[in-house]
Amino acid sequence: MLYRSVHPALLRYLRVLVGEDVASEAWLQIVRDLASFRGEVDGFRGWAATRGLRKLAEYLEHPG
Repeated sequence: MLYRSVHPALLRYLRVLVGEDVASEAWLQIVRDLASFRGEVDGFRGWAATRGLRKLAEYLEHPG
């Protein structure tokens, strides 16, 4: 349910910037960190976006 709710917007955002691979890596990180999330669904969107931005920053720092 969380994936279906958040993934489309996160994928669009990251795809525009660098491509789908970063979105996939972001979701892997989100799943790994899921136990650390505390909050409601609305907070999850921001939490997930933060992980996506971190993966984006890693990619831009070390592309390919």
